[in-house]
Amino acid sequence: MMSVTEKFEFTPANTQQPDIIWSRRIKPQKGQVISSGDERRFIISSVTFNDQGNYTEWNFWSKVASVHLVKVLTKRRVLSCMPGRNLSISLDGLLKDDVKLRFFGKDFNITLVEHGFPVGNRHFGFWGRVQLTAKNIQVLMVDSSDVGKYVLSDHRNNTVTNITLNMADATHVQEAEAGTTFSISLDSLAKEDVTLIFTNQDSNVTLVELGLPVNSSHNQFSERIQVTSSDIQVLNMDVSDMGNYTLIDREGRKAKIITPQFVNKSNPLLALLLLLLIPPCICCCYGKKILKKYKEWTSKTTTANTTTTDATTTSNAVKVENQNLLLADRARSKAPEGNKPVTH
Repeated sequence: MMSVTEKFEFTPANTQQPDIIWSRRIKPQKGQVISSGDERRFIISSVTFNDQGNYTEWNFWSKVASVHLVKVLTKRRVLSCMPGRNLSISLDGLLKDDVKLRFFGKDFNITLVEHGFPVGNRHFGFWGRVQLTAKNIQVLMVDSSDVGKYVLSDHRNNTVTNITLNMADATHVQEAEAGTTFSISLDSLAKEDVTLIFTNQDSNVTLVELGLPVNSSHNQFSERIQVTSSDIQVLNMDVSDMGNYTLIDREGRKAKIITPQFVNKSNPLLALLLLLLIPPCICCCYGKKILKKYKEWTSKTTTANTTTTDATTTSNAVKVENQNLLLADRARSKAPEGNKPVTH
């Protein structure tokens, strides 16, 4: 807004009657005025088609300072939603009682909300799935049959939002290990409403129907399917169980598709047990050989020590005898002449 603006006037597009929505002496009737120093801004936080028209600034001298033409455009959006999830459509500032929501599908068109009432709940395809709040409209548990255009309009039939809904890929890859239990979450679905179908190149089998295991459907899964309030369990998984597991709700809509991916996980406890069992196994297998080698080595050592001791004893005896003879010779050589040694 200009600094010389004395008042702000709005003339709707569908009428010629202007209204003063702001002045220096009147609080804003539409939007709000934010001041920052000498600068002022007029802001409408959530624009609707009712805000379409001319906005005129008048100065101190009652002359037109500026004119702003506002034209509201239809908001266009393309959304991708996973099967089994909820589609949320904002009212974009519209009053709950003024909105109308229409669905344009491949096979039929239908009004889902009119004047704030979820009339689409009477239709078989949307039975009980349309909810309306003060801020948005929700279509619960969407599937491929809900793909199409959703047109939100106001009470004057102006198209506010045009939404194109596509289905996102619902296939999930989940790790599985042979010999263990494979769990498929129900994702908040009631146990009594779910059906599970298994498909691969060779089979197309219903494993669970409305919450009850169909064990007789295929010998491969006999007595291996369990259903709880939160998941479906496939016991003792095997590589032959590879394929697609499709979870379906009571109305036949696909909630999700699960594909198991087999992995080999190391077992720390088994590794520890192997580590602890290796030394006893070695002792058990090679203990006798080790003992035999030890006895042979001990016997050889003892024999060698005995031979060495005998040789040392004999050598010492020879040395003593030789020493005695030498001493005797020395004694005879030292005796005085003329004296004969005394013999006792």
